[in-house]
Amino acid sequence: MNQTQVTQYYKAMAEQVKKYDTFGLMDSYLGSAADIDSYVTDKTMEGLFTKIAAQEKLIRQNPAARSTELLKDVFGSS
Repeated sequence: MNQTQVTQYYKAMAEQVKKYDTFGLMDSYLGSAADIDSYVTDKTMEGLFTKIAAQEKLIRQNPAARSTELLKDVFGSS
């Protein structure tokens, strides 16, 4: 995002909107997307935990996916 300057442009736009946003509509309408850094971090973490949950489900359902000794110990395959 920094390479394409998306963050810089978004923050500049948001600052302009905030100058005229006397009722706080930007924050109420955009919610967490009003702060681009927090929004991207939250969505990244959400995606990461979605991937972790999918992998855990695979490991629980398929004993062959328990490829290391640690996974075998944790999920009960010996």
